[in-house]
Order: sequence, then structure tokens, then C-alpha cells
Amino acid sequence: MNRSFSIYLKLFLVFFFVCSFLLQITFLSPKAFCSDVAEFESNGNPPVGAQIDYPPEWIQGCTLVLLSTNDIDSANKARDYIISNDGEIFVLSPPHAMVGRINPTVADELLGKFGIESIFYRPVSLEEIRYKDKQTVSLVKFFNYVTSGEFEKTFLLYREKGEPLINDALQRPLIDHGDYLRNLSDRGMNVVGLKEESDRFRGEKYGFLSPGNSDSLIGTVACCLFYIESDGSINSDQYTWTQAAFDLTYNQCLTGLSWWASNAQTRGISLSFTLFYYASPDTNQGYEPIVHSSSDDYLWINAIMSNLGYTTGSKFTRVDAFNTDLNNQAGTDWAYSVFIAYNPTGEGAAKRFTDDRFAYAYLGGPYTQLLYKNNGWSVSDIWRILAHETGHIFWACDEYYQEGYGGCTSCDPCNSYRPILNGNCEHPSCNPVNTVPCIMRHSEDAICHYTAAQIGWGLDEPPTTSITLPLTGEEVSGIVTIEISATDDDGISRVEFYVNVGLEETDTTAPYQFNWDTSSFINGDHTIRAVVYDSILQTGEDAITLVILPRASLNFSYHKEENKSLLLREFINVLSWEAYPLNAIVKYRIYQVEDSSQSLLGEVNVPYTEYLHRNVDGDKEYTYALVAVDPKGREGEAAYTTGQGVYGRTGNTQVTRTALSASRQRLRGGESDTSRRDSLNTMGMDLNKSILAKSTKALKPLNFAGQQVLNSSLSQTEHTNVLSWQANPNSQNTEKYRIYLVEGKIQSLLVELSTDSLEYIHRDVEKNRKYKYALVAVDSMNRESEPIYTKID
Repeated sequence: MNRSFSIYLKLFLVFFFVCSFLLQITFLSPKAFCSDVAEFESNGNPPVGAQIDYPPEWIQGCTLVLLSTNDIDSANKARDYIISNDGEIFVLSPPHAMVGRINPTVADELLGKFGIESIFYRPVSLEEIRYKDKQTVSLVKFFNYVTSGEFEKTFLLYREKGEPLINDALQRPLIDHGDYLRNLSDRGMNVVGLKEESDRFRGEKYGFLSPGNSDSLIGTVACCLFYIESDGSINSDQYTWTQAAFDLTYNQCLTGLSWWASNAQTRGISLSFTLFYYASPDTNQGYEPIVHSSSDDYLWINAIMSNLGYTTGSKFTRVDAFNTDLNNQAGTDWAYSVFIAYNPTGEGAAKRFTDDRFAYAYLGGPYTQLLYKNNGWSVSDIWRILAHETGHIFWACDEYYQEGYGGCTSCDPCNSYRPILNGNCEHPSCNPVNTVPCIMRHSEDAICHYTAAQIGWGLDEPPTTSITLPLTGEEVSGIVTIEISATDDDGISRVEFYVNVGLEETDTTAPYQFNWDTSSFINGDHTIRAVVYDSILQTGEDAITLVILPRASLNFSYHKEENKSLLLREFINVLSWEAYPLNAIVKYRIYQVEDSSQSLLGEVNVPYTEYLHRNVDGDKEYTYALVAVDPKGREGEAAYTTGQGVYGRTGNTQVTRTALSASRQRLRGGESDTSRRDSLNTMGMDLNKSILAKSTKALKPLNFAGQQVLNSSLSQTEHTNVLSWQANPNSQNTEKYRIYLVEGKIQSLLVELSTDSLEYIHRDVEKNRKYKYALVAVDSMNRESEPIYTKID
């Protein structure tokens, strides 16, 4: 029994170990891994805390090009030639090497041109290449790393996701322009006129002072890596870069740059990096970065810059000067710097700075600071961290948010240089649920369209819009509904409606429209503009012109007065009104309305608001229409008044928008109804007499007197009656004087005199005859005052 049990136990143990071994092989085999990936793709549920990556598309067809060129300018020409022949160059390591993608069918055509010496698609032995400089050797190692399959193995892993970045997008401060130029001058650069070069010195336009070294991630970009090394002179030299750590980090940085270049070129955007690096002894200085706060980075950055000859000013001033110098020497469009501190956690190093930061960059440059081990992120993820921080260098915003770590705080733009909406932000106030993978969210292998726009790619088409109602040129009044049609492939964020230059309404939901209250706007032509914003604040707009006609005047009325003078007696309808406060007009037109016809009586220029209709029937009812006329001759709404024509009684006022069509047609055609005017003119009346001022009746003059005087000369002798008077100081509206000769019940007008005259000579009178005169003052409405009389016996 015991023997049988022992045999069974041995068999069980053998079976157990065999199964365990096979199980381990199964878990480690590519086939088993692929099945796990397939399961993840089908149910979308990876293990908690795990991240699955797939090899990026750009490694397919990765190509190494070796050049016989000996300077950067020649290497740049070779790169440009390859690109012009549909090749892609991700990274140039001058002067002898570059990697990218070249179609093998055109390789033979490229060889021998512009120093293109060799083109490789498979790993190449370092012994096979004749260029042994550090730039070339490092790039060849990277090419072998990619094409040998080692790179792909790095991606085909489950890995624990690192901690979120901690407020890693920083705003850069001002720099001193004088220090900046001194650094460049000390390095032998000709700085004359540099300040005026807009592409190299932005000035304070965007609220800070900086060179334009990293405005858009387009074209050619010089990137310099600094492997920070402590020499133990201040802090103890605890950690020293190993060749293996250097190679791994260098490969990761090349991966990050190639990732950006490949994504750009996939979208039809030309992007190529020129890579440089500095290591010991150039980067030796006294500080061990990992034992410091990130705010102490000026200690090692200033020291390294001093090693290279940039000794003046702040860390920003020095690195800006270095980047400008690098840009100039490399012949690139842009430049930035990457500082990397060594913190091997296996040797007890911390995984972040003492203030908990581990990677950060300044929006718009000039540099980013990374660690070798970035707070839980694998060393095979350095490329992700670099790619994320490179986005910040070229103005991309953070999109991650996690309480306690920071990140984005709203959908608003994160900078004023390129104010693009940050719509993929995870913050609760923006888009906490529907964000998409992006390099600026969680350093993911994707670029959302917000990030693309922020770095200057502008991949998204702007929205299209048109104002559908009303039609341009329409005459409008009251409340007018402005309707638009708007489309965009990524959705509409908002529509702003402007009247002339003022923003009147913002609509964020379809259908997009604006109810315009015209009553608060002056009459005339108005430009209505609709500006449509898409989700990344690109705009499209349309505009129309609408016409507000002059409004009806206020309180239009009339009353009848008797105009009784020494010569005639007539009835006058005195029409008056008040100007509409928002009318921009030049005159008024008064029409007499009889049955269905209207005839023009007269026009009154602004600012006058009174009109006399003379010689009217004292017992007849009259109806009048009053319209205001704008500078373009357009008539507005009509105000009407009507009444019984009773002396001293005001007519009723009515406002209508009915057009005075018949009269307007006659006016526009150059015709007018003159029959009534002609009939009155035969009576010596002026039908179109306008009232030029609203006034009170003139008062009679004072001290009217006369005497007869003999006027004797060599040629003749005559008697004259000399009349004189004084102006009435209480009369405010005297326009002129009239003097009548009174003979019984008959008065005949002798003369009209201006108010400057206070004397009149009636010539050639009879010596022994008695004369009687009447003097009246006349106001602006042609009304005569009470007469004052004088006699000459």
C-alpha cells in the first residue's frame, strides 16, 4: 500500500512539473501572446493596469542611408533630394547618416547623387561602414535595433502603465534680449538685425519674449540631446551613464522623433529631424539632478550651457541662444533641446525629482527635461515621454487630467500663441467621458485633431457656412430672424452673430439662428456676419447686408391757423412732428393724401420739424403722410395725421408701414403732381414753403415815427418821408419788416426790409399831403405781427 502510494506520488510530481514547464512556454510564446491580443481586440478588456502596444507602422520599410558628405549643408541637400523623389527621411544624423523610408525601386536612381553612397534595408555590421564618428555609429545602431526585430519585441509586451505626468506643460517667462544676443555674439554669430527677424525673435507680441525657435512642427527640426553627468564636485557622483543605458535612451529618442516624422508624412506634411547629442565630458558639472527638485534644473542646465560657451543670463536665455545657434548651423527651420538625467532605479535612484516631477517642458520651448526612469514608465517608453514633451515644445496642450496630478483644466486654449480649443481634455468641465487616444492625453500612439491643429499641422478643414435667410439687400424692420446653414466634419462648436462690428449673439445648438431686434439700431445699411467655429476653433463665415429704412416720425399732427395780414387773409395748416431718435436721415417729405392718391407737398431738411400748408380751406378735413428720407434717397415708414380742419384743433396721428407707392414712383421717375401747385402759384402762393425753424410769432416794433424832409440837389428837388423805428427787444423770431401805405381801408405794400434796417425813406411824396404808414415785423413762418402806425401831416 505504501509502495503503491509512493509510485503514484512520483508520477504526479513528474506530471505536475511537466505541465508547469509547458504552461510557462505557452505564456511566453508569441502564438499565445497573439491569442491574448486577439482576445483583447474582441472584448476590449485588457488586464487591469496593463497596456498593449503594437509595432508602429513606420518601422515597415525602415531604410538607412549613408552619405559621403562631410558637412551639414551637403547632408541637407541629400535629404532634400531624397524627399523630392518621394522618399521619407525621419532623422538625419549629420554628416553621414539618415534613416527613413525609401522605395527599393528608386534606390538605384538615388545612389551616387548628392553624396548618397549606400542604402540599406537590413541590419548592417558596424565593421562594414567606413564612418566611425559617434553620430553615424549611434544612428546605425538604431537602424539595426529596428530592422533586427528587437524593436518589435519591445512593443509586443504587456507593461504596467506609469504614473500620470504632473503639470508638465509650463509657461515660459521673459528673457533678456541683450543677454540672448551677447551669448550668440560670444559664440561668433553675426547678430546684426537678429531682433528684427520675425522668424528668429518674436518680441512681446504674445505676452512673453522669446526667439521663434519652435513655432510649428513642420519642415526641418534640429534636436539636441544632453546626457547630464555629475562630476562629484558638488553632489556626490552617484550615477554614471553606462553605454547600454546611453544606447537604449538614444534609440528611444530616435523612436520618438521618427514617430512624429512618420505621422506627419502620413498626413502629407513634411517633417524631418536633425539629431545631435552631447555627453560626458561636455555635460559634466557638479550636480546630480535626481537628488534635487525640478525647480533646481537651472543648476545643471546653466553649467552645461557654460561648458559650451553660453555664459550669460538665465537658463532660458542661454538655451534659447544655443537653439538659435544650432538652428543656424544645422540649416533647419526649428530647434529645441532635451536634457536627460540618469536615475537607474536598480541602483537605488529615485524615479522622480524631489518635488515629484519627472518630465516636463515649456510651451513653445526652449527645452524639455526627462529622466531615464520616469516614475513607473518603462525605459522602453522613453519615446512616449519625449514625444509628449515635444508636443509641448511646439505648443500642444495637455489632455490628461487626474486629481492630484493636474493636467488640462478646461477646453480653453492653453496658450495665446496658437489659441486652439483643447476639446480632448479629460477635465470634468470639458470632456471627461468621450476623449480619444492621443499622445497628449496619456502618451498614446495617436494624434487627435486638436493636437494636430495646436502644433501647426492644420489638418482639419474649416467649417463652411452660409446665411440662408433673409437675402442680402432686403429691407427689414422689427424682429428679424437670421438663419444659417453650417457644416464641419468634426462638428460645430458655436456660431457668433455680428451686426456690423459688434457681437450680438452666440448660439451653441442647432438650428443656429439669431433674432435681431432692429429697433435699437439706426436706419441704413447693416452688415450681418455669422462666424462658425468648429471643435478646434477654425472658422468659416458669411455676411449679408440688410437695410433698415427710416422709421416713422413721432407725434405727427397738425392744427389750423389764420394768417391775417394787411394784404391778405388765409388759413394755414401747421404740421409738426418729432424726430425718431435712431434715424439717420437728410430730410422729410410731406404728402397730401386724397382718397387713394398722394401728392407731394414739399420737403423739409433736417433738423427742422415743422411745415406750413398754406391757403387751405378753413372748413375742410385734410390727411397728410410724413416720411423720412435717408442719404440714399430711400423713404422710410410713413406717419399719418388727419382731422376735421377746425381752427385750433389738432388732427389725429396714425403710423403705418404702407408704402406711398404712387408718389414714390413719380418721384423716382422724376415726375411729380404739379397741378395743385400750379393752381396755387397763379394765386401768388408758394405751395412748397418749408418752415426753417420752429418759432413763436414776431412782436411789433417800437417807436415808429416819421417826418418830411426836403431832398434838394443840383439835378432835382423832392420831398421825402423819413420813417424810423426801434426793434422790439422781446421779439425772438423777427426775420424782416414790412411797411404799408394806408389809404382809407386800402393798404399797399411799400417795401420789405431786413432786420438790419431801422429806417426807410419814402421818396417823391407830395408836400402838402397827409400820409399814414403801418409797420409790421415778420417771423420765419411769414406771420406778421400786430401793426404799429405813424402819421405825417
